[in-house]
Amino acid sequence: MRKNETQQYDWKNHMRKRPAMYLGDVKVSGYKQMLVYTFEELLKYSFENPIFEIDFFVGNKIEIIITDVDTKKIKSLLNNISKNDNHIFSIGIQLLIALNSDILITIYDSPSQIVFLNYNNKLELAVTTCLEKNKKIIVSFTPDNKIFDKLILDYDTLNSFFRHFAYLNPRLKIISTDKTSNEWQRNSYYYPNGVFQKLEYYISKQLHGRTILKLNVQSKMNGYFYNIAISYTSLWSDKYIIKTYTNNIETYLDGSLKDGILEGLIIAIKKEAEERNITITINKKLVKKDLLLLAVVYGDNFIYSGSLKRKLDMPSIKKDAKKLIFDGITNYFYSNPDIAIEVINKFKKYSY
Repeated sequence: MRKNETQQYDWKNHMRKRPAMYLGDVKVSGYKQMLVYTFEELLKYSFENPIFEIDFFVGNKIEIIITDVDTKKIKSLLNNISKNDNHIFSIGIQLLIALNSDILITIYDSPSQIVFLNYNNKLELAVTTCLEKNKKIIVSFTPDNKIFDKLILDYDTLNSFFRHFAYLNPRLKIISTDKTSNEWQRNSYYYPNGVFQKLEYYISKQLHGRTILKLNVQSKMNGYFYNIAISYTSLWSDKYIIKTYTNNIETYLDGSLKDGILEGLIIAIKKEAEERNITITINKKLVKKDLLLLAVVYGDNFIYSGSLKRKLDMPSIKKDAKKLIFDGITNYFYSNPDIAIEVINKFKKYSY
């Protein structure tokens, strides 16, 4: 999608005529992609510990209460959106407005209460006074059945998405409540250690085998922040799980982040074996056996190869990830010599 192409049209009509161009499809996966864009935008305007309270109501209606958010910046953003028909300021917020009906955005910015209402296909503004002292934003909406004609928002399905999003965004707490019946369901997702807690979850699900290494790397380098969780765990014999992300996008075609991590791991294990005068055989295929790796790099201006944008192509990130893992594993082995021996022995058997 070219930015100048969208600017030739009224942004709302362009999004409504080509929703799949923005979301991939108009099914549940597309709606979740819209929520990803929206959540990402809301997090940009949030402070240290944002909370999203998400309520489900009868008739596919959703209400989100956002706290610890910069209400003034959100107000300014919505003002710009309401006054410009041919410019995209926020892909997530504007998709939410364009592709849903009954949009109501209320900003509590004491002593003012600002209401943005999507009326007659136009975002209208109203300002009143309020007694609410706590600054927050409430957004309510319903999927437009002219766009998502067969969509049913299933609470359990979307909760899997909320849990996954919370793993990838450690400072965010998501509280979801199903209010579609008299018996409410409530779930809370908050993972301050990010994907390392997802790694712990994978390990807890194993019925057999054991874990011989577990490392969590969280570091900022050259303008990017890395959260890398790595373990050798016998989930299944010689199998592995490797998932890498740029922000909330899974780079399932691999690329720079994965390559850098694996190279750093190989070099660190080789170095440890050489220092102990142990002969091993290790390469990119063997190093993945029993490996559990979850990694996220956060930042902007990522470069991908291919039209799908699922393969990261940034040599600088590969270089930094390689160094982070080499240093992390080397220090881990120094502090845990018995585990170092166990890891080396995994690859010693391939030398015979």
